[in-house]
Amino acid sequence: MNATIESETLRTCAEQLGEAITRMEALTNGLSDAQANFKPGPKKWSINECLDHISTGNRLYAAKLERYLQKARDKGLSGGEPYGHGTFLGRFILNNLRQGANARKVPAPGAFKPHASGLKLNELIEQFRTHANRLSELAAEADGLPLGRIKFATPAAPIGRVAASQAFEMMHLHTHRHLGQAERVKQAEGYPGE
Repeated sequence: MNATIESETLRTCAEQLGEAITRMEALTNGLSDAQANFKPGPKKWSINECLDHISTGNRLYAAKLERYLQKARDKGLSGGEPYGHGTFLGRFILNNLRQGANARKVPAPGAFKPHASGLKLNELIEQFRTHANRLSELAAEADGLPLGRIKFATPAAPIGRVAASQAFEMMHLHTHRHLGQAERVKQAEGYPGE
């Protein structure tokens, strides 16, 4: 499917989300509940909380993208790369996410915070796959639309807007950023042995 996506931005998004699923499966393979729920510190997230945060973000952005992409199709809009510069907020978020592990830490907005308890690894794995796959499908469906002109309020900050092209890039970068965070939990002092 990815090979048929003409937009480099969208093709990269779909490929990176596929790689994220593989990375998540390697991370979680054989994990016990104690390992998945281990918190390296009082204000640090467990592997389960990282996965929950990723899935929540992917789900919320997929819902926004789905709605706004359909509006563009209903209007008969079409277009392709280059998508333009996007919005100021989108550029700010992307500049931070592109720094990877060196990015400035930003507190998770309320809607994106992981649940405090009751996180089940097998459910989180399935949610991760579902929402990453849905975003990948949306990337394929968005090919041929003027993604730089499709702008919407972010699920995190209703007063800030991003372009759809920025949202697709943000989601795969955000996913990998927090997978890296989850992987670092395994190196933390006190992490339960395998």
